[in-house]
Amino acid sequence: MGLPLVVIAIARIYKSPDQTNSKVTFYLFRNMLNSPDYLLFAQHGWADTSVTMRTLANRLRLENTVVITPNLGFYRTWWRMRPLIAQVSAIAQYYLNHFPHTPIRIIGHSMGGLIWLEILKNHPEWWQRVESLVLIACPIKGAELARIIDPLGLGIGVAKALAKNRQSLAENIAKIIPTLSISSNYFLRTDGTISVNSTQFNYAQCICIPGVSHADLRISPKVIYSIRDFWGIKQKIS
Repeated sequence: MGLPLVVIAIARIYKSPDQTNSKVTFYLFRNMLNSPDYLLFAQHGWADTSVTMRTLANRLRLENTVVITPNLGFYRTWWRMRPLIAQVSAIAQYYLNHFPHTPIRIIGHSMGGLIWLEILKNHPEWWQRVESLVLIACPIKGAELARIIDPLGLGIGVAKALAKNRQSLAENIAKIIPTLSISSNYFLRTDGTISVNSTQFNYAQCICIPGVSHADLRISPKVIYSIRDFWGIKQKIS
């Protein structure tokens, strides 16, 4: 008989190549003698930390899954996206090397989804290992608010990167990797921050959930149900 089901929470400190310490918390379900079924990368976005994305991952109630939620730091998300991409990419490389035969799932909220699009653009060799990509309130066609903040594309904070149109990149990825894009019509066809239109693109499964704000999409029961359904997990969660 195998070891009884246990939940092990492990916090590790990983030194990324840009010399920034990032705390990566992950969970092994069942036991450490078994290889995990999946690696799940859950990435927070702008003006946020990893706390709520860890909550989302916990509420998905996944078994035998290593969950990685890099914390980029609240204030660092206001400045430039390039070092954030490098940091998450280095963390991902570490875990992909550590679990070389384990498929991966990716969830990105808002800018977190954009970070992962850029990572996948830089690492097409990873695509065959990505079972699915879930984008929550991710401004694929560019964030309108970012264009208002930086209308001339001068590089004011992270606004220029958020305003960039990545539709072509997202569609190329979605042709190969099953992709779910979740938006919300909270009011005026936006979630209060990101428009529904900016999240929708060809080759992805695009759904719009009514009445949920941008921040609340991270832990909305409707979002959790949609992700589990996209993954083929049909059982109810309380």
